[in-house]
Amino acid sequence: MIAYLAIRQKRKNRREQSELISDSQEKVSIIIPAYNEEVTVLATIKSLLHLDYPAYELIFVDDGSKDKTFEIVNADTQLKTDALRMLMKYFNKDQVAAVAGSVKVGNVHNMLTHWQSIEYITSQNMDRRAFDLLNMISVVPGAIGAFRRSVILEVGGFTTDTLAEDCDLTMRILKAGYTVRNSAEAVAFTEAPDTVKMLFKQRFRWSFGVLQSFWKNKDTLLNPKYGYFGMVGMPNILIFQIILPLFAPLADLFMLFSLVSGLFSLSEVNGISWTGSLSDETTPKDSPVVEADLVYTFQSPKLALLMPENRFRVKAFHVLDIGLTPTAFAQTAVPETMVITDPNDDLITQFPDVHSFQSIGIGIGMGTAQSTIDAFKMFIAQGLDTPLVLDADALNILAQQPELWQFSITGTWQNDFQKMDKVKAFAAQYQLYVLIKGANSALVTPEGVIYFNSTGNVGMATGGSGDILTGILTALIGQGYSSGKH
Repeated sequence: MIAYLAIRQKRKNRREQSELISDSQEKVSIIIPAYNEEVTVLATIKSLLHLDYPAYELIFVDDGSKDKTFEIVNADTQLKTDALRMLMKYFNKDQVAAVAGSVKVGNVHNMLTHWQSIEYITSQNMDRRAFDLLNMISVVPGAIGAFRRSVILEVGGFTTDTLAEDCDLTMRILKAGYTVRNSAEAVAFTEAPDTVKMLFKQRFRWSFGVLQSFWKNKDTLLNPKYGYFGMVGMPNILIFQIILPLFAPLADLFMLFSLVSGLFSLSEVNGISWTGSLSDETTPKDSPVVEADLVYTFQSPKLALLMPENRFRVKAFHVLDIGLTPTAFAQTAVPETMVITDPNDDLITQFPDVHSFQSIGIGIGMGTAQSTIDAFKMFIAQGLDTPLVLDADALNILAQQPELWQFSITGTWQNDFQKMDKVKAFAAQYQLYVLIKGANSALVTPEGVIYFNSTGNVGMATGGSGDILTGILTALIGQGYSSGKH
């Protein structure tokens, strides 16, 4: 939304160029407040003395500096030579009471100032571009901003009851019904904090000052009398500058917790996949003892790894997930999966020997290319006794091959009752468990018992949920779960 409004405002500015003041002659007073700025003061004064504007005066205000600022004269901001002229051209209407410029970081020399440089462009300057369209700019920055003197006096001048006097003044101007504009062409370079301590002090002052200004002008919140400023601008401040920052530390803590727990989980999974032993003879006494059931999936390994909480010095079942993929398949999403690659870069063209596996899941994203169909037919012809879970493409291949129809439910049905009768007969004939996936999935056992899951929704049949379900079933079967009671 911010980007959309910013683009709209940029187009509007182009259309209004002819209405702006091209050569302002009004006298401008430039106020330079300073506190302990002896390092940057000379550069600031020099930049102001070289402004491309016919009539202006400099007013230096020292806020009790304890260094040599007063002796040298101060500030931490440098203006481009045309900055003042770019600000003044927007005072083309009496209703315009203030104009905000664009602030950029001038001391980009370490990571902290680099980050702030990006923040100034994406967060502050872009926001002002967007809010200009709706007349709800809440802060004319102290680094570069122009105010109509008569309006400042009308709304009470600069006050001392907030830490963000520029924000408070801007809010009072909007509250009085005036317009605040933005000049993206008026650029000032400011000295950003280059240490964490300085940045913390600055951001505390900003945040607390905005909170004070918001509370001071809280009567404008959601008040249609104040237009977009009251209906959009103030809620924006409440949500994004007060409420969300309040909970940001909790989000950071949660992220750190997730990162740490994720690293531990990843290290555990990798330890099982590569160092887990299939026999006691090859297991060092000080190593985890793990019994691994081998589970095989074709093309898209999405098995859920069932991880016991305590695996040290105990025997526990675990799934060793081995997936068959084309050689071009990059196995980055599931690093715990061991991959066997097909000679073909793009397709499954042959199945390896799987006699040693406890369960097999097939059909997940496998595709229905002819070479894959041929490989699947050869695989089915082996007549394996290994429990097999078929899904997606494997079922589609069965439906398209008449010679394999003995393994599938064929024909049509008039209603769900007839469908269930066919499924029950099929499950009993081949001693299979048949899962009918849907919003209310049904599991049909060889004994004719049907279990319904009434807690699902239509999303249970879309979005890759079947892939995950196939993986879970294959993993459970591989660990010995073989009857309906499980």
